[in-house]
Amino acid sequence: MLRIFKNTSFSLFVGSRTIANIADSVYFMAILWLVQTASGSVAFTGLAYSAMSVALLFSFAFGPIIDRYSPALLAGIALLVQSVIIAAIPFLGVAGNQVPLLLALLFIAALFSALYYPAINTLLPRILRGKEDLFAGNSIIGSTDEIINLAGFLAGGSIIVAFGVNQTLFLSAAMLLAACAAYFILTKRLAATPAPGLEEADLEQGERLPANFKTYLSELKEGMQFVLNNDFLRLVLPLSAISNLGMAIVIIVIPSVGESFGSAFYFSLLYVASFVGMIIGALLSNALPKNGLVMSAFWIGEGIALILFVLLPHQFVWKLVAVILFGICSGLNTVLLTSFVQLMTKEHLLGRVMSAVSTLASISLPLGGLLGGLLSFWLSVDWIMIISSALIVSSGLFLLFKEQIRSYTVDEPVQAKEVSV
Repeated sequence: MLRIFKNTSFSLFVGSRTIANIADSVYFMAILWLVQTASGSVAFTGLAYSAMSVALLFSFAFGPIIDRYSPALLAGIALLVQSVIIAAIPFLGVAGNQVPLLLALLFIAALFSALYYPAINTLLPRILRGKEDLFAGNSIIGSTDEIINLAGFLAGGSIIVAFGVNQTLFLSAAMLLAACAAYFILTKRLAATPAPGLEEADLEQGERLPANFKTYLSELKEGMQFVLNNDFLRLVLPLSAISNLGMAIVIIVIPSVGESFGSAFYFSLLYVASFVGMIIGALLSNALPKNGLVMSAFWIGEGIALILFVLLPHQFVWKLVAVILFGICSGLNTVLLTSFVQLMTKEHLLGRVMSAVSTLASISLPLGGLLGGLLSFWLSVDWIMIISSALIVSSGLFLLFKEQIRSYTVDEPVQAKEVSV
């Protein structure tokens, strides 16, 4: 598996992605902690999370742009804009009494994040060729992502405690600038050495993409139709949206759990535990069968882990155990689903399809943030966790009992029907 690091473009991709992930983790922690401590309310934390996640719904709009231009270049531009916005938050003195301004800045930064993630998700098939290399690459990316997120959340809590939120935000902005520079270098490298094995039809299709609005809408429709006409994705993505609703609710109550233990450090440890689990899950994905049955079983496992979060003794160490189990299931499913989509999709459609997948899977995140905030007025954290668990388990059970999903393997990929535009 490690032999693919001999591909220098892959190594550079992992390095730039790593820097950006650290910055993103530290920034995410700093923002949620800023809102939670300034307002003292889960409802306000949910509002901030919704402002960030609602921008993800615009991911599908970037698909034709990603297919037309260099994904590495677009990723670099997205990080550059995010860096400027994040650095502006301390300079503008955004605090609890300036919620509208803060929400606007969070939304704009997240909008460019909605460009960044679909762009980088189309890069790996351009760098690595062959099913085995692609799965190995996604497994490495999945595990290193979570290692870095783990380090980022652990460091983020420590930095907030030691230096404060403003300095933490400045550090995030500086790291995003460094990652931006690395993606610009990768852009030049990929332009100089086109990926081997690219199908001629894909190249011709990419070169024919005109830049008028009518064709842009046509391309947008093509990517969405690919997803809707694909039997596998048409079933999985709505369930993914329901599960993400539950996960969003969990995300916005976690800061209050950390605050109840008295420090941002406890808040960061909960996220660290989740990423420890995700690392294990990403590594497990390389050893377990790559099929719908495994995905469905671990999907249910995510919900069971949340039930354990409530039922295990009310001590911090048991909270960590439950969160690790949740991370294992989530990490494995992330690698599987990403690889499935990449293998199903033609090269020239990757940008549009990954953007559509990102939008459809994330459509419930802002709703989850708002719902979690509202529920916090009437329910305890434990009951909120139980509701989230029920959403995730029911989604997993539906997939498990659906023969079309349960029997899916990468050896017999589900193809989309012919798309007419």
